[in-house]
Amino acid sequence: MIAAEELSVMEAQTHLPALYEFYARLHPDGQEIIPRHVVIGWYQDNWHPKGPHPATATGASIVTWTWPVNGVAYSNVYEVSYIQEFDNAPTRNDVVRLVYVEPYFRWFFGRSKAFVDEQIAFYNAEAYIPQGGDVPYDLQRVVNSEPEVVQSLPIQIGDAQATLITDARQLPDYAASMPLGVQYKSAEYPVGYARATILASGYSMAGTIQQIVDDGVETPPFRLISWNLDPANAVPFAHFEQLASEAVGNAQTIVWGSATGRTLWEISFVNVDDLETLAAALIAMASIA
Repeated sequence: MIAAEELSVMEAQTHLPALYEFYARLHPDGQEIIPRHVVIGWYQDNWHPKGPHPATATGASIVTWTWPVNGVAYSNVYEVSYIQEFDNAPTRNDVVRLVYVEPYFRWFFGRSKAFVDEQIAFYNAEAYIPQGGDVPYDLQRVVNSEPEVVQSLPIQIGDAQATLITDARQLPDYAASMPLGVQYKSAEYPVGYARATILASGYSMAGTIQQIVDDGVETPPFRLISWNLDPANAVPFAHFEQLASEAVGNAQTIVWGSATGRTLWEISFVNVDDLETLAAALIAMASIA
């Protein structure tokens, strides 16, 4: 009963780390079927607008229960009854079914396979869009320049000041060495950056960008604006929007690089006009305008 009440608090949170933990407590069988962005997307769109309050558990019993989504029968299922109030919906009297899988009581998303299939299709469509187009802002011309050109970018864009990124914790798995980067901050908040990374041996440009997209989809909120891993100009790219921070909002990011090269470029900005300014500055600094 305590676990059911704790889960009701998590599911009501708009703070993403709480929702990540909420998904982490989904039953492992559910995680195999339903991606994280689907569960979090559904709760953000359909549950949070109701204004849920923490639930109060009113009883519990141990039953054998079959989850309709996968047809598996589970024994020692704790069926917890509860009452829950909402700001924008009627009071709910219902049950939640939990199974203990070390170290937590785990929950299940969806009470029918049709519902779960519908949500997966919908939120995958929201996250993935048809490939098309060429890399924005003529950035396809910045593909084979030396990464050190990043250090020559403007020290200020809009009201954002630039500082060199030297933190080794930012080294991605696909990098052969610490990437060169410039971070832009407005007041104390990071609002943009530019980075050039040399791919490690064994990583392809298209495959690396695909992985960045996949990782982004699993880190909501994420919106893919345009992408193409096999464009006519041989410059794979992805253009997407995701949460920069809860303080400053969303940022648009472009990652791209020559299909035959090893330098992966990445630029991002909260202000889209500043992103275009950064793109123009990168082209100019690379002396290929």
